Amino acid sequence: MATRLLRLLALISLLPISTFAGVKTDFSSLPKNLAIVRSEGNGRRVFALFEDPLCPACKYFETQLDSLTDYTVYIYTYPILGRRSVETTTAVWCSSDPLRTWENAVGTRTALPINRSCLDTVGKILELGQSYGVRATPTLIFENDTAVDGAVPAKYLSAMLDRAAKGPPAGRTDRQTTASASSKTSGPKLIEIPGGGPTSTPQPKAPAVFLFTNGDRIEAEDYMVTKDDLFITTNGQKHSYPVRSLDKPGTRAANIERGIVVTFPTTTSEFNLNF
Repeated sequence: MATRLLRLLALISLLPISTFAGVKTDFSSLPKNLAIVRSEGNGRRVFALFEDPLCPACKYFETQLDSLTDYTVYIYTYPILGRRSVETTTAVWCSSDPLRTWENAVGTRTALPINRSCLDTVGKILELGQSYGVRATPTLIFENDTAVDGAVPAKYLSAMLDRAAKGPPAGRTDRQTTASASSKTSGPKLIEIPGGGPTSTPQPKAPAVFLFTNGDRIEAEDYMVTKDDLFITTNGQKHSYPVRSLDKPGTRAANIERGIVVTFPTTTSEFNLNF
């Protein structure tokens, strides 16, 4: 087992980051039906926003949106700060006015009780954010396939939206500008904001839980899931379990409630890794 694990880890070291990080900024591919839409003025300047309802930097960013005009934002309610964030997000989606409920939750950083009827929607948004490589909130993705990680002051955000509305950037790839559309899979195109506000709030490392069909459960921070095996490292000791012994639906649901996405590969070339 140890030999097989070392072989897999050696394979990982040879893969480009985008192979397992899934980072991209493809605005047009974002499923708009999973977003809460807010529009002001003529709505011509468009962007997507990933926020956690209890994120301190997101609270600041919402105040900046209040002073912005002529934009449309697709808000992806992305609860990466733990169970209370997940519960709050379910309550938002099950409310009669999701936009108002969301703005109140983020603006006051008030946790709301869980509504399991909307847990599946929240799970889909978590999976979407993970597939896009979003690791902190707020994260913004613009219509010209550029992105920024952090709470951007309104005056800089307005300039970015104007630039994005004009089309793809000229092609520079350093952090002072954004990358060209041809490098979408290479990672986030971050823009440094001079004199910016609070930084973004990173996703904390939290243990995933794995449920087994025999009733056992294991929590783990360091794990790797392949098509056939689950590898877990605990106190320096490596253990393996056949994936067929897992309760996959139960494991997925239990982790979604923690704000964690655990996926089960369907081919031998895929794996799910956390360490």
